[in-house]
Amino acid sequence: MISGITLWNDVCVHPAARLSDRVPFGTGPAIAKACQRETDSYPLYISETFDDIRDAYNLIPELYNGDLHTSNPFLDFLQEQFKDNNLWEPLRRNSSDLAHFAKAFHEKADGLRILQYLRSCGRTVPFPDDLYSSREKLFEEEMKQRQALEALR
Repeated sequence: MISGITLWNDVCVHPAARLSDRVPFGTGPAIAKACQRETDSYPLYISETFDDIRDAYNLIPELYNGDLHTSNPFLDFLQEQFKDNNLWEPLRRNSSDLAHFAKAFHEKADGLRILQYLRSCGRTVPFPDDLYSSREKLFEEEMKQRQALEALR
């Protein structure tokens, strides 16, 4: 059994963001691309697209009760993706209550489907220029702090 927190050693670690090319995937190369303004791999989607997803989740009780009388772009997308106009009926039959239905819905509308929906909408915004200048300022401050720490050692 684990209990409490023990100080293992007195070394103080200062993690910092850095560019990395050790592997061709992950955060390091993504940050390097963003710094060069190559943002196609990590687009910024407009917030209204996420509103569609939020609204779909808010409709879960109506979906469970089978009395959905409104259209939702994300729900329509899911039906198209699964090629099933009656996508929710099997979930209703296999769910003993709303909580189980909500879980089943979330498994259908998983991260992959959400990303596919965002991409299908094609609504993105450019990275703001001040994002790059902010990053540069933070990097300069980090370097000054590191130099000051090194001078103290």
